[in-house]
Amino acid sequence: MRCSSCLKANTQPFRVLRRELHTPRPRLDLKYVRDNRDLVIQSCKLRGVLIEAAHVDQCIVEYDSYTKLTQELNGLLARRNELTKSLKRKDLVAEERQSIIDEATAVKPMIQQLQASVDAAESKAIELASVLPNAISPHTPHGGESKVRILSYINEENQYRSEEESAAMTERIASEASEANAVPIRVLDHVAVAKRFDLVDFDSASRTSGTGFYYLKNAAVLLELALVQYGLARAMARGWSLVRPPDLIRSEFVQACGFAPRDTADQQQIYETLGDFPNSLSLAGTAEIPLAAMGVDRVLPPSPTKFVGHGRAFRREAGARGADTRGLYRVHEFTKVELFAFAPATQSDSLYDEMLSLQRSIVRDLGLCARVLEMPTRELGASAFRKADIEAWIPSRDGWGEISSLSHCKDYQARRLNTRISPTPPETRTEFAHTLNGTAVACARILVPALETWYDPQKDVIRIPESLRPFAGGLDVITRP
Repeated sequence: MRCSSCLKANTQPFRVLRRELHTPRPRLDLKYVRDNRDLVIQSCKLRGVLIEAAHVDQCIVEYDSYTKLTQELNGLLARRNELTKSLKRKDLVAEERQSIIDEATAVKPMIQQLQASVDAAESKAIELASVLPNAISPHTPHGGESKVRILSYINEENQYRSEEESAAMTERIASEASEANAVPIRVLDHVAVAKRFDLVDFDSASRTSGTGFYYLKNAAVLLELALVQYGLARAMARGWSLVRPPDLIRSEFVQACGFAPRDTADQQQIYETLGDFPNSLSLAGTAEIPLAAMGVDRVLPPSPTKFVGHGRAFRREAGARGADTRGLYRVHEFTKVELFAFAPATQSDSLYDEMLSLQRSIVRDLGLCARVLEMPTRELGASAFRKADIEAWIPSRDGWGEISSLSHCKDYQARRLNTRISPTPPETRTEFAHTLNGTAVACARILVPALETWYDPQKDVIRIPESLRPFAGGLDVITRP
């Protein structure tokens, strides 16, 4: 279920967010933690986050200390203002004036000392709260991968090959296997199809870059460019603004968005440049991170701000490789079209539905059989309040594989980036934005079911779906070289 089209968000304590030069001080909802202690602890347990109840309790203790000290500080500040005002009285005698000056002089160091205590208590509370995960949507099933809930299917009729197609494939393989220097291909496997049409070179990439890299060749290059243009065009048609974000970002923004530098096995997830945190740079595992960072310290309009970003995604993807990671399915670098939006709290749920509808239409018009899943708590990571995946049918596996995901993060990221929404009416206070992100097209990943689905064994060609042809220079079929 877990895959490289959506970088795994943090599910364990990570380096504490600190006030640095580039990211703002987190504006975390400490009152929510205090008032909803049991829900916060439950969220940690349901996600598999390694945080004990004592950690939450200590956060509450620090917050209570902060509020108490703040009240004392406000009392002293009010007294100082009274003294300052009293000194302006014209009827003061010398003795009274001196008494006020003496009290004001005594109050000054008390205020300084108390202010330091307030700052320390607040910093400690924020430090403890920074690693706590988001709340959990009532739509989210509790548990691990086995608890996913199927919401709907897309192009269900394309799940299986017809008997004629399967027979034609079997006959062709048997015939070619007997030819000199012919290598039998695996039925419907995307790697075999890619080799058959000279679309991907894994061997050369393995030598030049290592396992998990690839060269796209010939028509596959056109297919990737077409998929990018297709994804961008579909999003633009629904009002999303184009962005080409940087692929290198400051490492502190990775954490601010809720992603862990290391996974639960303490293996590095993200490629980082040399340098000390927070001045080191990271290769973006998803355009979500640089797109979210566009909202740092900004007040946005009271309507959704919707970006569709095109960039490269870089994943270390540490761990064992197997059949489910074969070929293009789990790679270290790929091109991706990402949807990212800031929205007022009152509009974020409807925007979530809008984004899922767009993702469904992109997959549907590519002719891929897929299913839409409501993801359970163990698949949420730290930042997501709710998450949906789209899995495509992969014929060679006789099973499903994720090609797209959608996450609703509420104000989790915005509080760490200080992104707010203009108030309506204007005289009211600003509120923190809700953020949402989703995959429009993960090019390498989507080519896995696409090559297997689009391959026509009877004609021995790859048929490009009509929706993609305008972006591929009118190419309708790919033939063998």
